[in-house]
Amino acid sequence: MEVDTFRMLIREELSAITVAIDPNQQKSSVNEPLKTRKEMAKDLDISLVTLGEWMKKGLPYRRLNGRIYFLYSEVMGYMKHFTDKSSR
Repeated sequence: MEVDTFRMLIREELSAITVAIDPNQQKSSVNEPLKTRKEMAKDLDISLVTLGEWMKKGLPYRRLNGRIYFLYSEVMGYMKHFTDKSSR
C-alpha cells in the first residue's frame, strides 16, 4: 500500500473516531482531513512557536496517540469567533 493511501486511511479513521467520541460535530468534518502542527502553521502563515502559544490560549486541537492534529474548519471557526469578540 502506498504511503499516501495509508495516511489518507488513517486520517479517515481518526476523523471517524473523533465523531464517535463527539457526535455533535458536523458531518462535513468526517471528510475533512486532519492537519498536523506543521501544516496548520503553514496554512496560518505563523511559526510553530506562535501556534503553540495560540493553543495555550484556546485554539482547538485534538490529541490522538500522543500527536496533535487540527481540523481547519474548527480553527477558522474559533478564529472568527475570537475576532468577533475582540472587535466589540
